[in-house]
Amino acid sequence: MGRVIRAAFAAFIFSSWHVAQAGDLEPLAVELVTGDVMNPTFVTAPVGDSRLFVLEQNSGKIALIVDGERLEQPFLDIGELITPGGERGLLGLAFPPDYATSGAFYVAYNNLAGDLEVTRYHAFVSAPNRADPESAEILLSIPKLASQHNGGALDFDASGHLLVSTGDGTAGYDPVNHAQRLDVLLGKILRLDVSAGSGPYEIPVDNPFVSDPLALPEIFAYGLRNPWRMSVDLPTGDIWLGDVGQGHREEIDRIAAGTSGQNFGWRCLEGTECTGLAGCECTASNLTGPTYEYTHDTGCAVVGGEVYRGTALTALEGRYLFGDYCTSRVWSITVDSEGAVDSFIDHTSELLPLGIPSLGLISSFGHDGFGELYICSYSFGAIYRVIPKPPATDCDLDGIADDIEIKTGTAFDVNFNAVPDNCELTLSIGPLIPGLTVLFEFLGADAGQPVLFATSTRAIGDGPCFFNGKVCLSLLQPIMLSQPVFADSQGQISSPFTVPELFQQETEVFVQAVVLNGNKSKVSAPLTKIYMP
Repeated sequence: MGRVIRAAFAAFIFSSWHVAQAGDLEPLAVELVTGDVMNPTFVTAPVGDSRLFVLEQNSGKIALIVDGERLEQPFLDIGELITPGGERGLLGLAFPPDYATSGAFYVAYNNLAGDLEVTRYHAFVSAPNRADPESAEILLSIPKLASQHNGGALDFDASGHLLVSTGDGTAGYDPVNHAQRLDVLLGKILRLDVSAGSGPYEIPVDNPFVSDPLALPEIFAYGLRNPWRMSVDLPTGDIWLGDVGQGHREEIDRIAAGTSGQNFGWRCLEGTECTGLAGCECTASNLTGPTYEYTHDTGCAVVGGEVYRGTALTALEGRYLFGDYCTSRVWSITVDSEGAVDSFIDHTSELLPLGIPSLGLISSFGHDGFGELYICSYSFGAIYRVIPKPPATDCDLDGIADDIEIKTGTAFDVNFNAVPDNCELTLSIGPLIPGLTVLFEFLGADAGQPVLFATSTRAIGDGPCFFNGKVCLSLLQPIMLSQPVFADSQGQISSPFTVPELFQQETEVFVQAVVLNGNKSKVSAPLTKIYMP
């Protein structure tokens, strides 16, 4: 049933696993797939499918991303059926192995009563980009005592059974002991046989408690507080999950293939730390310790991830990638034949998006239909793909790699193509003669992208600031913002500008092209022009 917790604690503290560096593997990077989703909680796809399916927590929509673009029509919209906000909303999505033929898929969400609900839907045969909202079949509806600790992750194990993670359903410290009780479904991993494709579900015959009259047969593992994100490593059959801690420790748990019935210890244990709550025996022989844990000196809420099984990142093969919601840190581990961590790598610094100092609040990891890894940024409303780091380039031959210049803000990347704008964008202006009209000519935007021009006698000052702080001008100097104009099919703009008479008092004028991209607008480096009075 698992290791004794004291043995696990000793193995964790005193083991000699290798603390590797990110540089020990091929360097990684991230690229933006889309910034057009709201509060994403998961991204996934059926095997072999080139689309991405993204859950939006509060809208209740499953957005479809095709070739980096969000389709106008969602795959499914159940916004009228869910309770959004806080930790509630649309939480989980899983496609069975036979999705290509059955069209069935499963979602987890909080219904209008706040209960955790798992429902089966079917995609339209004639319109595969749309699911039939009338096809809903509710499998489970689990009442909860509080809005927190829902769990809500879904996945299919190596035998094709549906796994469901559930939180303890309480606000803190599980006062009714849901996680330890085997007569409730909260604080558990559940395992259901949904292979019939109709009716709620059957109980797999090899579930660990099928013969226990005092236990619910759906239970596969227990003793969990809030298992946020769960994934199955299909080549090995191992099940991985991140269990969010109360106030001290965050943990990664693993259910090795061929095992079941683990008790991970909550509410008596938070990671390997004994809570000391009444009725707890923290050295019981049936307790299973975490595979990995960290304290709140490192982060505040673990986000379970994925074992990489794609083809683009060969050195990451077999590594479990996970992170922390609050600190945006990302790590990976491997385990030995005994299940103990034998390698740990911090990937945080190499997975910073170009030009942005953070991934934002990480809500989930996921994969596409070919096993490649993705990261959901809850606060940015973005999905990032993990990729091999492109070879270093230095387009302006200044001795500093382009990606370093973009990350540190010494160069801009208006069109997000990892090339400093000063190497590809052209911003030209005719002679600035007060009272006369000149042309601002700009090349480097995407086709149809809106651009405006900021003109001032100072390009950097105390404020006001525009576009997320990218343009900060002086309160004491004139500021001129043009109306947005749209780039043509070649990404080019030619916009007339009448030079104001007030420039008579200055000899130096700064002009910047501001490329508008939602809340992530960026600007080119200022172009200095000497006006001709």
